[in-house]
Amino acid sequence: MSESDQIEKKRVQTHFFPNTLGLNEVDRKIIFISKEKEIIELLKENGNASYYPISTGHNWGYGCLTPTQDNAIILNLSQMNQISDFDDELGTLRVGPGVTYQQLADFLKNNGDRWLCPIHGGGPECSVLGNSIERGFGITPYTDHFHSVQSLRAILPNGKIYESPLRKMGFPKLADTFRWGVGPYLDGIFTQSNFGVVTEISLALAAKAEHTEMFFIHIKNNISIHEIINVVKIIFHKFEGNIGGINIMNDYRIYSMMADKLSGDVIENSRPIDRKILDKAKKLFGITDWTIVGAVYSSKNCARVISKEIKKNFRPIAKRTFFIHRKKLKIIKTIADLGIKFGFTHLKEIYHKLEAGMQFTEGTPNKNALRLAYLRNLKHFENDEDLDPTKDNCGIIWYSPLIELKGNRAQEYVEMVERVAKKCQSDPLITLSALNPRHIDSTIPILFNKENHSDVKKAHHFYNCLITEGAKQEFFPYRFGLNSFKYFFERIEDNQLAKEIKKAIDPDNRLSPGRYLK
Repeated sequence: MSESDQIEKKRVQTHFFPNTLGLNEVDRKIIFISKEKEIIELLKENGNASYYPISTGHNWGYGCLTPTQDNAIILNLSQMNQISDFDDELGTLRVGPGVTYQQLADFLKNNGDRWLCPIHGGGPECSVLGNSIERGFGITPYTDHFHSVQSLRAILPNGKIYESPLRKMGFPKLADTFRWGVGPYLDGIFTQSNFGVVTEISLALAAKAEHTEMFFIHIKNNISIHEIINVVKIIFHKFEGNIGGINIMNDYRIYSMMADKLSGDVIENSRPIDRKILDKAKKLFGITDWTIVGAVYSSKNCARVISKEIKKNFRPIAKRTFFIHRKKLKIIKTIADLGIKFGFTHLKEIYHKLEAGMQFTEGTPNKNALRLAYLRNLKHFENDEDLDPTKDNCGIIWYSPLIELKGNRAQEYVEMVERVAKKCQSDPLITLSALNPRHIDSTIPILFNKENHSDVKKAHHFYNCLITEGAKQEFFPYRFGLNSFKYFFERIEDNQLAKEIKKAIDPDNRLSPGRYLK
């Protein structure tokens, strides 16, 4: 059987693709791609078929494996999982779309263990390339994941190959170290677009620090987010480069991440979290109105200075501050092991949560954050390895707006979210991720029971209200999912240059029609 016949055979296969958005789920045609020439051959064929490429399909809350249109054939690129051209001296390498965070972390560990895997909270099975070209972010030192992309290679809709200029001119080593290249910078048009199938990116990695230390700051109750942001800004101005992203989570968000401890009443009904139940849990587990989580990356000597300054700056508003590093974590494990002998099993659980957090800051992916997705349809799981929001039919939509890193703006944003949540009878699960001294990427997971039609409808209504009300106050998402491209189109009615580029390389609109471009 020829290679083209094998591709044709794969094309007639259909698979059932659930998603976490609560959208209609139907069988869709799929082709598993392992080589670039298979993509080129498909795109050069005559016909009216449209194609929708995915990497691993684990972009929970934005669409997962579902294409933009019902008639699109999915190109699954998960088999293109090569890691190549690793330079251990400079900390650069290239990855295909199927390379997961777990695969990259394992590769780096087995090849000198000098460089940090730039992970995020989506879990070990997510695509490094996929998150980068969606302009995702994390909390390890290189928080902006696309900014780490130095060069790329893509198949255009007409079957031609695009490469970053320095690559194209025969200087691949230079391309892997200088992202801007020479001439017009075009790599960016392949992010959040339907201009090509990105088959490889080169990444610049952050070096592992001599000392990594997590910090947890529980803010006194009744302290405003305005006051908190003002202190966070001071920390960034003092120590940018030695700290990663700083996550600021409200009590609802912290509570939702303890899904395995919640009552059935919260899980099984579409009602929002009862404030009385939340207040009771806050007392029981020591949750405060706002919790801050971050990490210091530096030498041991610098870490002592930085941690001292963080404590000093937060002291007026902090109820308690806790720093954890490997040496301290080892002591906690010893105490937890002793505690089990005397029936104090909760100490072991505390250790496991701290260990998961420490792994995350050190660039080792885990599924700990995925517990969040199970709030409204909790399944029994023995450990985090069992978690898979798509397979377990979890309902989640992400509202992810941008906010200036200003205390008054953050206050206005939080008040808007709380007001809309109350009106929509939904939960304001707020995280503010301060990634640099200038802006915040907020993430609000809208969680729902996919088997409850009214709950699905309410979740989408809540999202729609957040988008509408947020835009009125100039809070707007940095990323959209299949449920929300219309809001992007409404705000960018005349995207003429993008339309002209699309028409030139894809006149029949066969690649991901409707994705960020009508």
